[in-house]
Amino acid sequence: DTLDLYNAFVDLDAPLAEGKLSLRTGRQSLAYGAQRLVSPLPWVNAWRSFEGVNALWRQGRWSVDAFLTALVVVERFQPNERDDERQLYGVYATRAPEQGGMGLDLYVLGNTRPNVTINGTSGDERRHTAGLRAWSPWAERGDFEFEGAWQFGELGDEDVAAWFGSTVIGYKPGDSSLAPRVFLGLDAASGDRTPGGSVQTFNQLYPLGHAYFGLADVLGRQNLVGANLGCSIKATPHTTATLTAHVFQLLDKDDGIYAVNGALARSGPFDSADIGQELDLYVTHNVTPYFSVYGGYSRFFSGKAVEEGALSDDIDFLYFGTALTF
Repeated sequence: DTLDLYNAFVDLDAPLAEGKLSLRTGRQSLAYGAQRLVSPLPWVNAWRSFEGVNALWRQGRWSVDAFLTALVVVERFQPNERDDERQLYGVYATRAPEQGGMGLDLYVLGNTRPNVTINGTSGDERRHTAGLRAWSPWAERGDFEFEGAWQFGELGDEDVAAWFGSTVIGYKPGDSSLAPRVFLGLDAASGDRTPGGSVQTFNQLYPLGHAYFGLADVLGRQNLVGANLGCSIKATPHTTATLTAHVFQLLDKDDGIYAVNGALARSGPFDSADIGQELDLYVTHNVTPYFSVYGGYSRFFSGKAVEEGALSDDIDFLYFGTALTF
């Protein structure tokens, strides 16, 4: 993108009962929960923005955000404008955890998209996503997180019924200057059982997929089962290294393989459900409290389902970056 506004909004705050009400209007970034469904996607070159109104109410450990927005579409050489046919709206409620307790998110999100085709079904799409997220420590050294959602709505004249679930369990083995943490994750999202007719393929909305399905950014959260196992250590007080192994499978071989942006990458049916495996190494170093450098290497090993297509080479991804917080 060229020079443009990614955030330009006005906030109005007022006391309400025993809490506070904040009203926001304008262009803004949206990030909810663990950003599995809604994220500004800071990893890519062009920040994701929305334009609309929010009403955020806070009282005690609870916060409730009701919003009505439209996606701001990046025009490389023109001013970015919102697309009123790509709306995102809903209510997102969070109960912050007490010390050592469980946190909880509850949400209902709605979105619209024009002229969508999914596994042979076409039309304008209107979906609603109802879900929850919970996270908590366990057994003093452990932590867990679960998130799941159900989708319903219409695509053209056909009904939508889709779902996703995600679980992460972590554990810190013992006291050490390396502060190791071992973690295990499992993700699944529905695919379409038959071409045409009703739609069962999950819509990942506007996620930070980069954080969950491999740092090479090959796959999206649609028609997918993914498992990962990893370990992070603090090599120095200011340096963290993480090694993660992923395994990816199709949930339904009659649906397609979907890219990180949600677009169809390969259409089915497939003889094999094996999409592939990925190995990620990621290292970050805090030079100062405000400046850090990071880098990594990822390799995606193509599975049998990918090898059924014309392009089936493995993928190597090497990168370096810097981050300045101010």
